[in-house]
Formats: sequence, C-alpha cells, structure tokens
Amino acid sequence: MRNVLIGLITGIIVGIIIGGTAIKPAGQVKNAGLRPNNVTAPQQHDNLLANKKPLSGPVNPTITTWRMANAFSPNDAFPAALAKRLSDQSLPNSHGTLNIGLTGPGELIAPQETFNAVRAGAIDAAFFSPGLRAENSPGLELFSGIPFGPSASEFMTWFYGAGGRDFYDKLTADQGVYSIICGLNAPRSSGRFKSQITTANDFKDMNISIQGLGARVLSQFGANVTDIPYGNVYPALNKNIINAIVPRNNTLAASPSINTIAPYDYAPAWQQPVQLYELLINLDQWKSLSPLNQRQINTICGDNVRFSLAQIQLRGFDDLKSLVEQGSKIQRLPQDMLTSLNKAWLQVAASEKNKTFQKIIKSLKTFREDYSIWQEIGALQ
Repeated sequence: MRNVLIGLITGIIVGIIIGGTAIKPAGQVKNAGLRPNNVTAPQQHDNLLANKKPLSGPVNPTITTWRMANAFSPNDAFPAALAKRLSDQSLPNSHGTLNIGLTGPGELIAPQETFNAVRAGAIDAAFFSPGLRAENSPGLELFSGIPFGPSASEFMTWFYGAGGRDFYDKLTADQGVYSIICGLNAPRSSGRFKSQITTANDFKDMNISIQGLGARVLSQFGANVTDIPYGNVYPALNKNIINAIVPRNNTLAASPSINTIAPYDYAPAWQQPVQLYELLINLDQWKSLSPLNQRQINTICGDNVRFSLAQIQLRGFDDLKSLVEQGSKIQRLPQDMLTSLNKAWLQVAASEKNKTFQKIIKSLKTFREDYSIWQEIGALQ
C-alpha cells in the first residue's frame, strides 16, 4: 500500500509539471525563438521606441576601409565635389560596412602614377577619368570627350542602353582594373583666348593648352598644342608661352585672372560636349567585397551621375552670368568655323588605326542616327 501511495503522489507531481509546461502561452515561446542574437528584450524595446523598427544588419559590422586618391585638385571644383560626395556617402549607404576615405592629389601618390598605383594595389581606388588612362588604349579617349559628340543625356543613353558600357568594361578589364562611371560634366567653353578668332585658320602657329581628342583636331590647323597644369596657366598666358587655354572645367573659365588676360571666351564646347568621371578600383579589392557592398558602390555612383546631370543644367546660366559680370567677352564661334572643325575631327577619327576605337565610333554613330530620327519625330522642339 505504501508503495502505491508513493507512486500515486509522484505521478501527480509529474503531471503538474508537464501540465504547467503545456499551457505556457505560445506567444512567449515564439517571441523567444525570434529574438535576434546578441540583442536582449529590453534592447529591442528601446530600439522600437527610438527608431520605430528593430535593428537591421549586424550589431558589430566589420568595416572595410579604402584609400581613394583624387585625381582632381580643389581648383577642379566640380569633379572634386563629386569625389567628396562619393566618399561622404560610402559609410552611411553601406550601413557602416564600407568607408572610402578621400585624399587630395599627390597626398598618397604622384598624380601621374595614380593609375599604376591602383592597378598594383598601392592604393585601393581613385576618382579618375577614362582619358587619363588612355595612353595605351585609344578607345578610352572616347569616354572622356568626343569632339562634336552627343550631349550628356544622349551619351548616357548609348552608354547604358546601346552597348557603350560593354566597350568601356572590356577596355577596363584589359587594363587589369575595375571601374564604374561615377559622375559627368558638360564643359561650356571652347576656349579662352588673348585675341579674337574668326576662322579656323587663326589656329595656325597658335600655342594653345588643350587636352584629349580636341588637341588632335587643332593640330590639323597648325596649332602648337600642349597641356599646362592649372596652377601654371596664368603665368604661361602672362608670359606669352601660350595664347589660349581650352579649360577642363568651368571653374578655370570663370577665374578672374583668366578673364583679365584672356578675355575672349568662345562657345560651344565642341571639343568635349560631355566628360565622364569614374571610380577606378583595384581589381582584387573589388573582388574581395561582398556582393552587397558592390551593389552599394554602384548605387552611390549612379546617384552621382543623376546629381551631375541636374547640376550641369542648373548652374549653366549662373556661370554665364558670372563671366559677363567679370568682364568676359563671350562669343559664339561662327558656323563656318564649327563646320571646318567638325570636318577636321572626322578626318582625325577616320585616321585612327586602333580597331576598338573604330568599333566604338561606329556603334555610337549608328545609335545617334537612330536616336536623331526619334528625337525629330517624338520630341518637342
């Protein structure tokens, strides 16, 4: 009998324990299972009150830090601003996992060595332009400024939708780096001159500072072309080392010192209707990033492109107004002069022996022919 009673009591106790567990509210068990690792219930509650949503992403993320050289000095105001914008947005837009630190020209590496430094991994990245690495790859010049080429919006349509990016990516891969278009500009001026010009023959024996494919065009007319660094432009003009400067950007065109000594400012910018900027990245560094970080960089650069498109339209009139107020003598090149320059450009393009260069020109020409028909029919004039 004693053993029976003991067994009965034991059974009742076990039953109470099992029953208590069985009737524990289901919501408590579910919430406990869903609670994020390393985040306590009070923390979650505080997050909900402060942010109106739970924590997202890792609590203690690993931060990848890059050193990015800027190929553009503070005097090149717009591209310098785009480089800073990229750097500033990297950390918040990657949820604290990627920090692209920006340094000025020459702080990490000599400017002329920037491309090789990125390729070798001495620095992680650079804010750059395709034309700066076109010495042994002529096709890249076409992504830095095409004389009498398309506008910024038309060029971007070809680039993203009609094969331009395929050429760009292939040329970049052949150089052993990775690159993303990360901004653009639309230079306004075709040059600042010490004296008036009326025909293309006025370029004969003129000493002129100009970069890119436009330099090859002016050489057709007997110009002596060179490339004077920004800081040396005014002394070179003052000492008659050069007679004119085709500015890389509107900041130089608006310089008061340039307005004084080279007052004649001609438009349009036939030599470079659009200029592209890029984020140049060491290939191993790019491959080491997570797919998420890669997408985040592409997103930031895409936003830089959209920002650029808006800015080059917004500041156009203000730049023009500022130049007039400073005494610049703004004139438009005569149409017959533009026709002569365009003819010379077509000769320069046809004479280029690089096969990829010719394929890119053909692709862009075909696209522009179709695009012009659509614009004529479908766009408001």
